[in-house]
Amino acid sequence: MERYAWQPGGSAGQGPVPGLSAAARVHVPVPPPVPPYSPPAGHQVPPRPTAPPPAPLPTGVPEVVIRSRAELEQLRDDARAELEAREETYRVMWLDPRHRGEGMSGVLDAVLWLLGERQLAPISAEVLDSPLPATRQIGREQTHAEDRVFGRAWREECTEWYAGGVLRALEWSHISTRDRPIAAA
Repeated sequence: MERYAWQPGGSAGQGPVPGLSAAARVHVPVPPPVPPYSPPAGHQVPPRPTAPPPAPLPTGVPEVVIRSRAELEQLRDDARAELEAREETYRVMWLDPRHRGEGMSGVLDAVLWLLGERQLAPISAEVLDSPLPATRQIGREQTHAEDRVFGRAWREECTEWYAGGVLRALEWSHISTRDRPIAAA
């Protein structure tokens, strides 16, 4: 039996690969093409089901919230604008500039949750069972945010800056003496 080996400056041995005969090759049959489906005579293909239309967004605010829907929507828009703002135009003074994104994300997520535009609660990630959060859910999220801000353990992936943004937005929404998280323009 001859051995074919790689040789410097050349290619592997010349000629057929040793040990393979025509009998050793495997033949895999290819199935014939399948004609497209056509329903039997007199029958129709049922239509494909479609996804249900998205539920309409709620128009009110949660029961405990004293701010109007327009005020909450304005805060939402301001938070989005502040996330895209440059350093010269920052309107949020309570945030360390190094952690602005986290704090503003907390404000935005809390407001979206209060408006019913976000189903997951900002800190606990609990799913709403109604279009708007209930009073007890808002209180629970506020407690979770306080726990994280003041060092009482909560989810590690939730920073105290994010929790601070959530806390400021929730407190402003239902306590009349709290300052708006983002200064009005």
